[in-house]
Amino acid sequence: MIFVFSQVHNFLTSQLLIFFLVSAVYASDTKPRVAILLFVPQNIEATSLMETIPTVLTSAFNRMNYFEIVERRTVDKEILLKGYQISSLKKEEMAKIGGALGLDFIIYGDVKKGTGTITASVNVLDIKAQTPCFQNTLTVSEGMLNDKLSGMCAVISARTLECFNRAAPVKKEKEYAELPYDLYAVEADKKINLSWKYNNAQDINGYKIYRATERNEVYLMIGAVSELVFTDQNPPAVRSVFYKVAAVYINGLEGKPSVPVEVRLAGGQMPPIFLNIVPDVKAAHLKWRPHPKSDASGFKVYRKAAAEYEFKEIASMSGDVSTYTDKGLNDNTLYNYALASVDPTGTAGGLSAILKAVTLKAPDGLKAEGGKIRRISLGWNTLASDNVKGYRIYRSFDRESGYNRIAELDEEKANSYLDKKDLGDQTVYRYRITAYNGEGMETDMSEAASAVTRGKPPVPQGLFAKDREPRKAALKWDAVKSPDDEVRGYIIFRATEENGEYKKLSEIENPDNVSFDDKEPPLHDNTTYYYKIISYNSAGVNSEMSLPASSTTKALPGVPAGLYAKSGEVKQVTLAWEPDQEKDIKGYTLYRGTSDNKLLEKIAFVKGEAAYTDGGLKDGTEYTYSAEAVDEDNLSSGLSSPVSAMTKPLPMKPLGLRTTDDNGRKALHWDANPEKDIKQYNVYKKGFLGISVKLAEVQNNSWIIDEFKGKLELFVTAVDETGLESEGSDAIVIEGRN
Repeated sequence: MIFVFSQVHNFLTSQLLIFFLVSAVYASDTKPRVAILLFVPQNIEATSLMETIPTVLTSAFNRMNYFEIVERRTVDKEILLKGYQISSLKKEEMAKIGGALGLDFIIYGDVKKGTGTITASVNVLDIKAQTPCFQNTLTVSEGMLNDKLSGMCAVISARTLECFNRAAPVKKEKEYAELPYDLYAVEADKKINLSWKYNNAQDINGYKIYRATERNEVYLMIGAVSELVFTDQNPPAVRSVFYKVAAVYINGLEGKPSVPVEVRLAGGQMPPIFLNIVPDVKAAHLKWRPHPKSDASGFKVYRKAAAEYEFKEIASMSGDVSTYTDKGLNDNTLYNYALASVDPTGTAGGLSAILKAVTLKAPDGLKAEGGKIRRISLGWNTLASDNVKGYRIYRSFDRESGYNRIAELDEEKANSYLDKKDLGDQTVYRYRITAYNGEGMETDMSEAASAVTRGKPPVPQGLFAKDREPRKAALKWDAVKSPDDEVRGYIIFRATEENGEYKKLSEIENPDNVSFDDKEPPLHDNTTYYYKIISYNSAGVNSEMSLPASSTTKALPGVPAGLYAKSGEVKQVTLAWEPDQEKDIKGYTLYRGTSDNKLLEKIAFVKGEAAYTDGGLKDGTEYTYSAEAVDEDNLSSGLSSPVSAMTKPLPMKPLGLRTTDDNGRKALHWDANPEKDIKQYNVYKKGFLGISVKLAEVQNNSWIIDEFKGKLELFVTAVDETGLESEGSDAIVIEGRN
């Protein structure tokens, strides 16, 4: 009974306090603006209550009609714009939200659901004072939650109104004398669009907008914004409306309102139906149709840029026109447009709905990729507009010189370009692009992007030329380590003097081939050659020349010395010479000639020794010989000085052949040969058909002829110790007995 009495007493006390506080509020013609946030659930079972509690509180406060309850979606939008999280809002973040929306109080809390009970913590934050105005924790059964919350609303209202009435002197830390100025208002499509200026926006949380139907009557707050524009969606149905704007500072204090501005609601012709605006390059295309209840004889077009505070007439046209293109605009700029119908007297009616358009911006996202051989890849973001017909590419060599157009891409979706036009090596190029429309108008240039082309390919290193190669030079070098397109091959140059003129010798088109034999045509023996090498890339750009490398070809073997030819041998000549001192001598080639044939012919190739016997020769013939050394690489020394030798000649044919009678027998006599090595004489008889028959071999120079009949034709030859037999002597005919 005592508990019930206490509750009734508190309720009556609250109601009485509310009565006096509300009286004070209405005396100031202003209701406190209150926002109720979603309650944060402390466990998963309480999730369903996060909206239930704010809904119950909102209904209760609306019935009391003490506060102006701001729609929750307005508050949620502001929280989202500021990037806050509803589940973890801090008091200073709530204060900023409240200041931006022109709030006086924010009701917030959390809720936890247990077994059969609900515990809710309810708090009220005074935005101006930035201090708690009310705090209480309520634990009730689930079925009693709505009743207890409704009952608590009376206490919350009393405390909140008390805080509201004493808020004026709270936390006055700084005097703000500046007022919003250049307040401008215009009617459009039965709405009033307001705009104003304020210099020190860093001191401001937001603005409150007030409205009255008479200049000097009480102004009621109709909204709060954080920007310098506001639209009164439901102006009163009167001839004139007055507006003021007051700044809300960071500390929560509200400044003095601006000078009021009057808006006279237009009558007359109904505004045209503003259909759409299509943004273009430095232009905007407007389209409308006459209002069906209007007999307008013409139309006026009004424009206001975002930085401007009032609409200005930009065009006037006849009633049969329903389109207009506004040209000469800035890129990427927001423009507001409105239309008005003109009656036959030339009087313009009210403005149409305000449509906005942002002109096309310059292409963005331009990137330039360098590091390639005389080419640079460009990429950018395409503009999402059907009015874009293509893009133009501009290039500059340095920051001071101007940009020159190098390409035009007639494709609205183009987003890349490969610049290969007259680029140099290791050079910085700067690029900008524009978009253009069907009329050839183009946007401003994009932000610049730069890239550097690749330099000349690297100089091949490690060039080496092997010495003492037979009539060639074997070259090798280190492979150039570079990207695939860096080196496409090598070019080799040769000179006969280190500082002489190097002439192109060969081109190697395979970058993996790092060796070359200079042998065609064969090089001179024992000669020094000098070499340099360059690499070249896919664009035909050459590196610098490498350092020179030299190679001396192999010398010829030495000419065989001491060649000797022995004369007087039977049908042969024995040759001998001094061996060459080179270690790689493979053998010797021997050549022979005769006195009647001076040309030498190859007769033998001798390996492993320095002597040779030339057999099968003619008797008594002089032969000339020469020799050359041949090494393992088949290099020949050249011919030695010639030597001559003569084979042993045949004995002289016997002379003085004659016959004598000796004791009745005939004897054949001849002169003895002068040679000292005559071993014997052979006696021959010439036979039929010239066939000779040896009759006798004798050691002296006579022969006894046996008896014979008829005639004998005899001749004699001499035979020496080596078996050489002379030619036959002159024949002699001898008569036998009859």
